[in-house]
Amino acid sequence: LFSTFPMLTNDDHLACSVLESEQIENDEKTIKGINQTEDEIRAICLVGSVAHDDKLKGVLKTVFNLLVYESEKGVEYISQKDVAFVLENFSGPDFNYLYHAGRRIFGPTIIFESSQSNAKLPIKSRPLYCNAMKEVTVCFAGLHDKKVLSNVVDLVHHMGGSVRKNFTMSVTHVVTNTTQSSKYRLAVGMGKSVMHVDWIFKMWERRSQAYVSALSPDWSCFKLKPFFALKLYFRGFLSNEENHMKELAIQNGAVVTDCNACTHFVVDPSIRYEDLTDGDRNLHCRFVTAEWFWLSIQLDICANEDMYTLMDKDQKCRKRSKSPAVFENKRHARRLSEFHGSGDLNPFSSHCSSLDVSSDYSSMLGDQMFSSEDLDNLMKSPKKGMSKRQQIAVEMLQTEFKYVQVLHTIITIYKEPLESPDSTVGGHLLDSAEMKLIFGNLPPIYVIHQKLHKELANLIAHWSEDRCIGNVWLQHADELVKAYPPFVNFYERTKETLNKCDKSKPRFHAFLKARQNRPESNRESLQELIIRPVQRLPSVILLLSELLKNTDKANKDYQCIAKAIDALKQVLTHINEDKRKTEGQVKLFDIVNEIENCPPYLLSSQRQFITSISVISLSHGFVKKGSQCVFYLFNDCLEVAKSRQKTNGREETRTLNATLKPYKHAELLFLSNIRRVIDVTCFEEASNIFCLTIRNNMGDTNYPFQLVDETANEARRMFLEKLCDQVLKTVGRVDFCLQSLQSADADGDSDLALTIQKAIKHIKYGGRRLSRAFSFNKTQTSLRRAVSQIAVNVGGHLRRMSRSNLRLPLQQIHEEAQQSSSSLFFNNHHIRR
Repeated sequence: LFSTFPMLTNDDHLACSVLESEQIENDEKTIKGINQTEDEIRAICLVGSVAHDDKLKGVLKTVFNLLVYESEKGVEYISQKDVAFVLENFSGPDFNYLYHAGRRIFGPTIIFESSQSNAKLPIKSRPLYCNAMKEVTVCFAGLHDKKVLSNVVDLVHHMGGSVRKNFTMSVTHVVTNTTQSSKYRLAVGMGKSVMHVDWIFKMWERRSQAYVSALSPDWSCFKLKPFFALKLYFRGFLSNEENHMKELAIQNGAVVTDCNACTHFVVDPSIRYEDLTDGDRNLHCRFVTAEWFWLSIQLDICANEDMYTLMDKDQKCRKRSKSPAVFENKRHARRLSEFHGSGDLNPFSSHCSSLDVSSDYSSMLGDQMFSSEDLDNLMKSPKKGMSKRQQIAVEMLQTEFKYVQVLHTIITIYKEPLESPDSTVGGHLLDSAEMKLIFGNLPPIYVIHQKLHKELANLIAHWSEDRCIGNVWLQHADELVKAYPPFVNFYERTKETLNKCDKSKPRFHAFLKARQNRPESNRESLQELIIRPVQRLPSVILLLSELLKNTDKANKDYQCIAKAIDALKQVLTHINEDKRKTEGQVKLFDIVNEIENCPPYLLSSQRQFITSISVISLSHGFVKKGSQCVFYLFNDCLEVAKSRQKTNGREETRTLNATLKPYKHAELLFLSNIRRVIDVTCFEEASNIFCLTIRNNMGDTNYPFQLVDETANEARRMFLEKLCDQVLKTVGRVDFCLQSLQSADADGDSDLALTIQKAIKHIKYGGRRLSRAFSFNKTQTSLRRAVSQIAVNVGGHLRRMSRSNLRLPLQQIHEEAQQSSSSLFFNNHHIRR
């Protein structure tokens, strides 16, 4: 993330000077500089409010076996070097007096933490309140106020942390309030955490809580945001995109302002530095591309502006020549030499590993495949002197080149960076399953078309009318059959997963935007690029067909082109058939997962899903009369699943229903058991009725049904025709066809006519709607619960009454309760009948 050695800023010098004045160049020198003995602690003096803490006294006496003194200010024990002091507040005159006297000072929290970990009290040269920042080494940058800097340095020490004035390998955190510091650039280059100064203040507020750790992920909210304290201005973007970028900028710590007050001038990739006005060029700000903006959000750090500046190299050199010399200040030179000599991080050393956020666009063709420079001119535009056949061949090469370029962009600009270890900074953008689903099936297609492009290029570079273009595609037809189906079959899932990740993962969204703004992507999104393999083979067939029209039949390439067209059409047929089977298998899995108690043998590699339809049963058969169910038609069977009713009951009931599957298995009918399919269209008062005659152990039985959607006349007809078609294919009965019920047949006394008449009567008198309106389907559980409540109330009333005085009334009440219970059960039985 840094391309040049970071120069120390004025803020860094301020931090260093304050740290030097506080004598904290390193902890070892500071410890030696304090006039203090290393005597063992013999006694503890509780100063101020902590003298009333009985729990603290008990721990000091029993766990540490120390003498405990109590004092208001601790002055009377200040001359005893083997006495340490415990204070509640590390501020005020009492604390300052003991601290400047060189006495050991502890906070109550470190006493409890040491006792719980069975450790001795630490021998520290500085006052120690707790171990919240133990194993944390901090380096400060960008803090202007000396008092604030001195205060936070003391707080770090009070919480067990260490401070370094220079950025060394031992530094774990950089605390700053700016992203423009050289130490910030070093920190992000080394993958160190960069925190806001509020992190230390919030940690100090929780100093009284034992075992609070500064290394906990809970403190990640205090990580310095990528655009903290930056003022951004956007130019050249579409209105909706600019509004989206402004929202993200504010969320990541920036202030959106006008161009005169901005620190960073963010421009659209279509804008060049020359397109800016003289007023814009004279602004004292950084001109950066949109890729800098999106990359910063993706990595959750402020990316190096020098790598994404709008100016070209010559302009950079001219602007640098106008700036002051890097080493005009002797202090700068001295500190840089100290930086190298003290063993600190050198960004140019062999031991430094920086995050490579740029990717050079290497040649996607690898070796030199063209035998002459004329091919480049042919690729740009076909010459007028070419034959029509040669022009079409060149156009085919152009489209193949662009297609391979698209595949190369997807692989190198999107797939490979996501797989590289550098992309794991801040966590993986996509998990392995998402990566495999989106990109896993593209590499084989890319490899094949690289070969095709190379062979086409060689033919056109040595063009003659007898060159066999069709043979190139014909030779790779088998490879295309193997490579394309896995991608095309799961393209919808790929697109769905890509859109879902784009919306739900902000860092991945920023990654896509950053890559889209690269010149190689041609401003096209990954969603637009990844559809190209689906479109490629049909476009090739069109070009080959056009080439065939302009090829003489006597040309040997004529037969090759014709065979290539047939081969590619077979590839498409195979892809479409394989896609249909794959979608059917996926749908089959979805159906099985939606049905409770679904037979496991419904899953079969030979079984294909055809269609489904929702119906209402008009007889007692697979389900109760009036119940809604769904027919799932497969190529060899018909699954009947009952729909679960949605209830508006108690919260516990709704929670239980939410975990249940939407359907329950009722019956699995093999198509060989279906004897007749009858379409009932002779009744005006009832529409969309049909009847199935099923052969079972009891003989042939008629089951009438009605569609849930009474207006879906065409849907009913299509379902019945597909059902008859599958029965005809599976069973092989030539005479099997869809039958229609006439009015005369419906008025007869046959079994079918009686069944239809009962179904019509059920619809006419609204049996299904009546049962829902009056809720006759209540179970006996509700009635039993009501009777039980009556019995409980009566029992409680009886216990409150005297047995001796109310013997007769008790008997009367008991008889009335029994009559009431009997009446309720009788009414329930009558209703259900």
